[in-house]
Amino acid sequence: MKTAKLLDAKTMLERLRKVNDNAHYEERFFPLLTKQAGRELNGLGVLMAVQLAIADYTDGMPALMANLMQYQVDAFCAALVDDAEVLADAVTAHKSILEEA
Repeated sequence: MKTAKLLDAKTMLERLRKVNDNAHYEERFFPLLTKQAGRELNGLGVLMAVQLAIADYTDGMPALMANLMQYQVDAFCAALVDDAEVLADAVTAHKSILEEA
């Protein structure tokens, strides 16, 4: 499986704001993602980074919050990586997981 280097934190943050400019996300969720900047990951790794950040962010919140965030997972993944093949692997893995649920 192909890997790619994640974007720098500044670029990630700019892209994440375009996905959702929620002030609470900016304060508490986006930092969980931007600390991944520069890591070398495959598509499943990108998806896992996003899912773990969602789990950390929504800890103690109603389960519905994590479920609602699933609708933006692919966009969050796209905000982290430029490589089309790695992103496609992440999106495909996410779709497969959703279909199994």
